[in-house]
Amino acid sequence: MNENSTVEPSPLTAKDIGREILILAAVFSVLTALFSFVIYPMFGRTGAAPMPLRTVILVVVIYWLARARGESFSSFGFSRPKRIWLALVLGLAFVAINLFALSPAKEMIRDALSFPPADISALTHIYGNLPAYIGWLVITWVAAAFGEELIFRGYLMNRFAALGGGSATAWAIAILGQAVLFGAGHLYAGVGSAITTSFGAIFTGIFFFVAGRNLWALIIAHGIWDTLGLTLIYLNGTPST
Repeated sequence: MNENSTVEPSPLTAKDIGREILILAAVFSVLTALFSFVIYPMFGRTGAAPMPLRTVILVVVIYWLARARGESFSSFGFSRPKRIWLALVLGLAFVAINLFALSPAKEMIRDALSFPPADISALTHIYGNLPAYIGWLVITWVAAAFGEELIFRGYLMNRFAALGGGSATAWAIAILGQAVLFGAGHLYAGVGSAITTSFGAIFTGIFFFVAGRNLWALIIAHGIWDTLGLTLIYLNGTPST
């Protein structure tokens, strides 16, 4: 075989997608139980703590599944945008939308349903702690900005849409599906946080679709938004909403 030749991805069937999602669901469930009931309690950490290593492992599993089919992360939107400046502008625009529209709307939903605010007790050690702040910034950009966007918007949305043949209805269901799962992944911060996170993820999914299904704008937006939240905690212990 010519060294420069490329391997074409094998045809994607509903059975393939179902198998992949079952594998991811099993890995997610095992890791969640392991961190919540074994590892975190062993080190005296609260159960209401982020699980960045879970996200990293899921990304590795997706990489392994994609490679087995001759795919790469570019199949899920992680490819260099044609205009880097446009990805940056779109990312900043989505941060503004989150700040002035989505975040207030999520607060209204939380208040209407009488849910408490997100539990950030696991991150209060960042307050005034520069090494912890810098460490969490790195974790945020790697696990949250890149990892979560690749898993939920890049991988799951594309796979869910493929199940429906890529129709408009299939993409609508894909947007809702990834939003529900994204919220479930944030149950560690409370039911109210999971519900409002799902609400926000609907608009994140729509943004991914209309932005040409390229992840860079969302990675930038996610990273900036979480950086703002961590900075508020570092400075005065107050999180982003």
